[in-house]
Amino acid sequence: MRRIKSIWEPALWLLLATGLGAQTASPFTSFEVFIYPEYDHPGVGIYVEGSIKPGEYPRFLEMQVPLETTVALVRKQIEGIETSERIEIQQRDGRAYLPLELTEPQFQIQYYFNPFSGEGSERSFTFELITNEILPEWHLTIQQPAKADNFRHSLEAAEELDGDFGLKFYRQHVEGLGPGTPYSVRVSYRNPSGELTMDIVKAIMQQQGEARPDHTAPASPRSKLPLVASVMLLMGVALFAGLKFMGRRTEAASGPAVLPEASPAASNTHKPEAAKKFCTGCGTLLRPGTKFCASCGKAV
Repeated sequence: MRRIKSIWEPALWLLLATGLGAQTASPFTSFEVFIYPEYDHPGVGIYVEGSIKPGEYPRFLEMQVPLETTVALVRKQIEGIETSERIEIQQRDGRAYLPLELTEPQFQIQYYFNPFSGEGSERSFTFELITNEILPEWHLTIQQPAKADNFRHSLEAAEELDGDFGLKFYRQHVEGLGPGTPYSVRVSYRNPSGELTMDIVKAIMQQQGEARPDHTAPASPRSKLPLVASVMLLMGVALFAGLKFMGRRTEAASGPAVLPEASPAASNTHKPEAAKKFCTGCGTLLRPGTKFCASCGKAV
């Protein structure tokens, strides 16, 4: 009896460890969330991108979003052509959700909501991430609006990064997140002028363009984070027909424009990148190595 126990006990522990590991492993190799308050629209743009492990897709991902969410898009490749598709926002039990059928190894999602009501300069909102999946180590990045006064956030150990045009970013590393478990961050600030970050960036670019015959955007100071170029499209469409958004890999220390391009899988150790550049024609964030602006088509 003792011998039987000695034989089966290690095997039982191995079986339990294997089974539990399979149940607790995340299907993602990377997961990134970017928050852009008042970038090119009087609201908040959220951009999510990630990559899925081989053999783990297609996969169904459901994300809870604010009830004020009006437009949501996912970026896909159809016959080698990148396109943005609208996500139908579902509501049940007083909550809003984005149902996502992920059929490719990389995904990019963006949605827009406006938590600011009434007039005045005070701004505050809470972003909450809840999914039906297990998330690996991931990062959350907040861009501080260009004209924000007394900017505050509830991130406990955020790294502060500088981007082009004096923009600031706050990046938080998160160990992981279980399905149905919320991760929240509170943001507050004042915007006395009511100006949008994109307007500030475009004004600076115009001023610099007069002094720069080649209209080349200044090199970024020291770091760069994925920036949401898609917010522009998403938010622009939200204003008109109510259905559009995003374009270049919403990358780093800058701002949105048209659904972005997938970024390489993030490593567990974050290394700040160099800030992205903007199109001198329309102010849209540019993808690394891009030849033409995805928003206006201007050569860069």
